[in-house]
Amino acid sequence: MHGKGPGLPLESAQDLKLQLEWIAEGGSQAGVPAPVAARRRSRETISWALVALLTVAAVALGIGFVKRAPKSPPRVSFAINPPPGLVFPEMMEFAVSPDGRQVAFIPSDGQIWMQRLDEFAPRKLPGTDGAEWIFWSPDSRFIAFHSNNKLKRFDPARDRPEILCDTDKPYSTLNQDGVAFAGGVNPITSLKIENCKQESVTQLDSSQGEFAHAYPVFLPGGRRFLYVILSRGKEDQTTVPALYMGSLGSAEKHLLLQKASNAEYVSPGYVVFAPGGDLMAQVLDMKRMQLTGEAFPLRELRVAYREGDAFASFSVSENGVLVYRPEVPTVSQLRWMDRSGKKAGEVTPPGVFQRLRLSADGKNILLARLEPGTHRADFWKFDINRKIWIRLTAHSSPGGGWAVFSQDQRRIAFAYHKSGVQHLYLKDAESSPTEELLLDSPDMIRPLDWSSDGRFVLYTCPFAADAGLWVVSLAERKSEQIATEMADFEPARFAPNGHAVVYVSGRSGRAEVYLQPFPGHGPARQVSSGGGIFPVWSHDGKEIFFLSPDRKLMSARMVSDLQTETARPLFELDASADDTEYEVAPDGRFLMLTPTEQTSVPLRVVMNWTADLKP
Repeated sequence: MHGKGPGLPLESAQDLKLQLEWIAEGGSQAGVPAPVAARRRSRETISWALVALLTVAAVALGIGFVKRAPKSPPRVSFAINPPPGLVFPEMMEFAVSPDGRQVAFIPSDGQIWMQRLDEFAPRKLPGTDGAEWIFWSPDSRFIAFHSNNKLKRFDPARDRPEILCDTDKPYSTLNQDGVAFAGGVNPITSLKIENCKQESVTQLDSSQGEFAHAYPVFLPGGRRFLYVILSRGKEDQTTVPALYMGSLGSAEKHLLLQKASNAEYVSPGYVVFAPGGDLMAQVLDMKRMQLTGEAFPLRELRVAYREGDAFASFSVSENGVLVYRPEVPTVSQLRWMDRSGKKAGEVTPPGVFQRLRLSADGKNILLARLEPGTHRADFWKFDINRKIWIRLTAHSSPGGGWAVFSQDQRRIAFAYHKSGVQHLYLKDAESSPTEELLLDSPDMIRPLDWSSDGRFVLYTCPFAADAGLWVVSLAERKSEQIATEMADFEPARFAPNGHAVVYVSGRSGRAEVYLQPFPGHGPARQVSSGGGIFPVWSHDGKEIFFLSPDRKLMSARMVSDLQTETARPLFELDASADDTEYEVAPDGRFLMLTPTEQTSVPLRVVMNWTADLKP
């Protein structure tokens, strides 16, 4: 029987008790099995007065003990549900501590919560607004995270965060010497915590098609590490993720696995990875720097997986506590809603959709439709009045890419994922297959909007060293950066009159909505005050709408080109802000793309899963 609410619905309360006792006694003592540790304490507490009495029975008791050889701790599985009133976003960040006692995660409120596995309710960590890239110290004492271009740590004993270093790099692993690693669409970089000195650890080999060194993880000892090299396939230019081992102070790298994902190490010598979302484990020979034997499939559900950068949603402690997020396709519904939040009709039958855009006249919808059972998609146009789907792209790209309508809806600007690169293209918004290259870039590009005069396309390169907000001129094919700080993967829109751009930045320590003049580089004005994402203009340009962290659709009325009134809520969403996409029609209605059911997939925790492995 499973429990309900924010606690831990157990498959077996007795099994969980036994498992936690095992972690506390044996799992936390390196090299000392739990039964040995238990007997050691027992012997220390035996009264000497009993020795003579027990001598007679020693042989019999010894024989009985051998016959009752202790069994391995039982395999236990249970769930961590979201805190009350919150949900777990898709591909949520989480990390289990190295000692397997705690799990840190970032639900829909954008703050770090910590769940001790010997307690039933998680607690929110104060001062962690806008946190991302969370990871634990090797001794499990504190949680490190990134916020507002600073690397911070949270010590539960002090109950407040502490700034470690100023950096914009996504550090995600730490060794016992205070060295942190960051990976991404760049070589791996190291950071010495004591002096905040940063150095390159690896070098991209462009001759081999490498475009990213990602997901570094330190191995025991803190000198060697695992990481994934993402490269372009020589024949079909698809992304090839390969797992390597490297060492501090050496340029050598050792290939472990050709087709992999992010990976983690588990004592006494396994590497866990999930290519395509299927959890596997294989023995790692540290001396030879190679995987040996066959990979063992784990008997777990398929984990959430992002094909574009080969990221699987799981975390493993050194002593074998596995935490993962199961893959569950999100079936969404397109429907109209009025300003009060009342549903005003369905637009399409439910489907697996994403990347919603509405044409300026409100008659056509642009959507990425995912192929059944895959992470791949293409863009389609849906004629609302005629109820007709028209396929616009045929690349079967991971996630489908990104696309926007031109003002006259005759064309689209789009980028699709091809070997880690998303060049920007123009295409007729009918069935014509002809594609025109607008912008060639080594970085991933996301088109965000097309100006009402047809002259500019707004875009961002979220993983580039100079990421920010950019515009490209269609006439001159030249790009210009108009804002340097923009939150990754958040929308931005031109004002209908073309005099401003609204976007999201984390410069204050959490995601907020800002107004930026256009053209030009004047100061930005903050629109939201308690956090905000996904800004969209009203058709007449008199309002800016955005989503708040507490699941409300907000409205801020314009006073001038760069000035708004205080935002006020219109209605509460059925789903979390992270799971909601929306557009505003010319008549003021909202076109909402939300999950058909408000289900937040819990995290799954599995203890002693290594009992299944037979190296």
